[in-house]
Amino acid sequence: MTDALANDVAKEVSLDLPDEDSATDTQPEDAATDSVSEDAQTEDVATDVQSEDTTTDSQSQDAATDVQSEDTAVTDTQPKDTAVTDTQPKDTAVTDTQPKDTAVTDTQPKDTSVNTKPQNTNQNTVNTCCQENSGAGCNTPVCESAVCFKDPYCCEALWDNFCATCAKGGKTATAGDCKDIKSSCNCSEEKPDPPPKAPSHFELAKHWAPVWYHDTDDTKYSADYITAYDFDGDTISNNNWENLDKADANLKATIYFWVIESKTHWFIGYADFHPRDWTEICNTFLPFQEPCHENDMEGALVMVRKSATQTHGTFELLYTEAHNTLHIFTNNPLITEESTANLESTPVTFENGSHPELYVESKGHGVCALYYNGNKHCKHPIESKPPKFPGGDGIVYRYKGFGEKPESGNDPDVGYSLISFENTLWKRRFDICDDKCTFDQTMTYDGVKLGKAFNGDTWGKDKA
Repeated sequence: MTDALANDVAKEVSLDLPDEDSATDTQPEDAATDSVSEDAQTEDVATDVQSEDTTTDSQSQDAATDVQSEDTAVTDTQPKDTAVTDTQPKDTAVTDTQPKDTAVTDTQPKDTSVNTKPQNTNQNTVNTCCQENSGAGCNTPVCESAVCFKDPYCCEALWDNFCATCAKGGKTATAGDCKDIKSSCNCSEEKPDPPPKAPSHFELAKHWAPVWYHDTDDTKYSADYITAYDFDGDTISNNNWENLDKADANLKATIYFWVIESKTHWFIGYADFHPRDWTEICNTFLPFQEPCHENDMEGALVMVRKSATQTHGTFELLYTEAHNTLHIFTNNPLITEESTANLESTPVTFENGSHPELYVESKGHGVCALYYNGNKHCKHPIESKPPKFPGGDGIVYRYKGFGEKPESGNDPDVGYSLISFENTLWKRRFDICDDKCTFDQTMTYDGVKLGKAFNGDTWGKDKA
């Protein structure tokens, strides 16, 4: 109980108690018991020190009258150094506490029942009014009276959960409003545990960051390295083909990510950039075929269902892009081709439970699930685990929080960094021109004209 509440209780009870140093025995040690006058056998003999809700026997058989202490605890008012077995002084033999000349047959009131309901004997005691009890009433008189006025059952039968709810300012069992007594009971509100904090978009991207099994071609390893779009130190896109061979080119691995959120799902996108989409012979002299072009961006999208038990959600679908073709993969048997176009039968595998494993082609850089062996895209042997790279060389990229440059075209463990698409490429969506810009060509999205493709003029024009 708080000090403020203790004061309220004391005021409510308003006990007229004797001073702490006053003994209940009104006779001095050397006085005879017959000094008690007949007037002493009035109502004052049966001293009622009952608190608001507690009645005690005013005169016990040994006439030792207990009085309630300041915080309503009942204590013996005799000095500690005096053993008292009778209310008379030690040097006086008295067999009856009444004066000899006074005939009293019974000093007890007719109702000898004693209310044994516990008092609030300690200010640090838990306020039982705020919780369900095993019996009637609670240990804070002010609150008890207020609640029982609303719901007598709480004092007559059982202090149940409805009584505790009323003490907290809620409703009684009969839907009575207890807001007006909330302050009297001083029950601290039990706030429910807050829902788990939703992960940030970056935390989601890290959790589901793919492992990229990237095939390479030894004709030009560096052309298969995943890089940032501004690996050459500028945001001009139509010089990337040439700048790949510069000595100061930064070829550390970078993956661009973004997250789109609905009420039920997260859609986490990952894009891998290459300065070239290439082959050994770019000029085939064939109409309508452009096997090479400056700049190349493919990627994957992980669709995750939100979950009350899984902080980062549960995997549902994997979308991959290979040369403007979408491939869809799932491990959920309830998702079928009838409901989902472009659904492949190949399952999705994960490293460490949450990192989908992807396969990336050399040269053209199409992306598929690791064990997808398509006729047009991502054709590669899948018999071993993990699959072997065609030609025996390839790079495995994993998220490490920082980008690393492969040691060669055959490196099994290269770290990549995650960079926000929104804070980089999206900010340049209006940087559109035919020369020395990030984008060329346009498209209209939601009434706004945006860049459609990277500005590229080597071999195929503006194809990424």
